Amino acid sequence: QFQIWIKLRKEHVALRRGNYRSVYCDDVAGCYGFLRECEDERLLILINNNIEKSMLKSDILKRQELTNLLTGQVLEGDVELEGLTGAVYLVK
Repeated sequence: QFQIWIKLRKEHVALRRGNYRSVYCDDVAGCYGFLRECEDERLLILINNNIEKSMLKSDILKRQELTNLLTGQVLEGDVELEGLTGAVYLVK
């Protein structure tokens, strides 16, 4: 599992040197999201620290097309994350 995250970090400059901006926080659900932006690349990192599955609902998610860099799935709108997981999305 860690090798996948290391590979993503090597492939995407924004994960290494990009500006950081918090965009989502739900203390009750244990979910957090932030953007890493560098040059022409914007990545959204979402983390679910809860053991339960969570639905992340936010205006920033609804206004963007998100491509999951781990699965290739394209999303528009709310994001559902399994418990104790994270995801990295390319923002278009």
